[in-house]
Amino acid sequence: MNDTLEADTPQTRLVTAEGLRKIVVIAICGSIIAFLMNYFSPASRQERNLQAAQRHADLINPTIHADPRFRDVNIARYTGDEGCLWVLGSVSSDAAREALRSAVDASVPPVKVRFDVYVFPDPPNQKH
Repeated sequence: MNDTLEADTPQTRLVTAEGLRKIVVIAICGSIIAFLMNYFSPASRQERNLQAAQRHADLINPTIHADPRFRDVNIARYTGDEGCLWVLGSVSSDAAREALRSAVDASVPPVKVRFDVYVFPDPPNQKH
C-alpha cells in the first residue's frame, strides 16, 4: 500500500484555475443582475417614492396646518400610484380647496399627488 500523497495535478483537482475563473465571473454577473433587478423592481421603486413622499409631507405639513382653513386636512404618504403624496380631508369651500391645491403644487412634490379633499361647508351656526 502506498501512503504517499498524490501530486495536485489537473486530473485530480476538484476545480481548475479556469473553472474557478468561470465561477467567479458567473457569481459577479449574477450579483450585479440581482442588484439591478431589485433596484428597478416595482417594490423598490415604491419604497423610494414612499420615503420621498414622507419627507415632503413632514416638510409641508407645518405650513399647511398653520392655515385654519386646512385644519381637517392631512398630508401623508400613500402606497398607491407606486408611492405618492396623499392629501386627504375636507375644507369648507371650493376656494379653500383650490388654495390648498395651489399650496401643495407650489411645494413641488417629488412624487405624484393623490388629492382627496372634499368640500363640506360649515353650518351657519358653527362658523370658526
